[in-house]
Amino acid sequence: MPPERIDSLDADGLKGLVLSLLAKIDQLSDQNKKLIEQIGTLLARIAELEGRGPKPPKTPTNSSLPPSRGQKANVADASTTKSRKGRPGVARELCPNPDAMRDIYAERCACGARVLPTGQALAHAYDHIELPPIRPVTTRINLHRADCRRCGKTVTATPPADMPPGAVATVAAALKTLPPGSGKVVIEGHTDSTGSDEFNMKLSQQRADAVRDYLVSQSLASDTLTSQGFGKANPVTDNSTSAGRQKNRRVEISVR
Repeated sequence: MPPERIDSLDADGLKGLVLSLLAKIDQLSDQNKKLIEQIGTLLARIAELEGRGPKPPKTPTNSSLPPSRGQKANVADASTTKSRKGRPGVARELCPNPDAMRDIYAERCACGARVLPTGQALAHAYDHIELPPIRPVTTRINLHRADCRRCGKTVTATPPADMPPGAVATVAAALKTLPPGSGKVVIEGHTDSTGSDEFNMKLSQQRADAVRDYLVSQSLASDTLTSQGFGKANPVTDNSTSAGRQKNRRVEISVR
């Protein structure tokens, strides 16, 4: 009906128009429900046919194997494969010469009965490693001097190369001169390749913490210092020689 005719309808005409529209809406709703039921029936039929038919060949879009293989490799079903339950230290090689040894025997069963130590067999062995706390070691270097008997000049001993004068103290004094907000002072501990990864990681962390504690004792704010150990992961030279290993046992300080 054209819009201009709607404006000319009286009350009874408008009522009839509304009723006819409602009837049309009900008719369309019934048709929509029937279409939805037909779609559901078709989807169920498609699923049934797919279940009966053969599986599609493997392609690069649905398989990690090349299409020429056509199927997955013959492997055990992941749902039936039992995973091995790990135990702490089971894969770590035991120390050939431990400093101490403790025998721990089963004492009581879950049922409450006491278990005698006699005749118990070894079930598992592991090494518990404790690192002693590391603190800064202060070595007093006394440089002596004497007069040369030939020319009369005073000769003073040269500081040793492995212990230069004021190494950490000089760093502490330099860090004190930094203006506020210069950044974090990062202290990184490193080791050589001797020992296990776990041992060197703990050792490098304690080495960095020892320097951090010294800097705090020199009145540097602890919230501006951060220490981290890297173990033997970042060598500066080859670990095959004694001199190289000595260079890799180090602490690096930077401002970031």
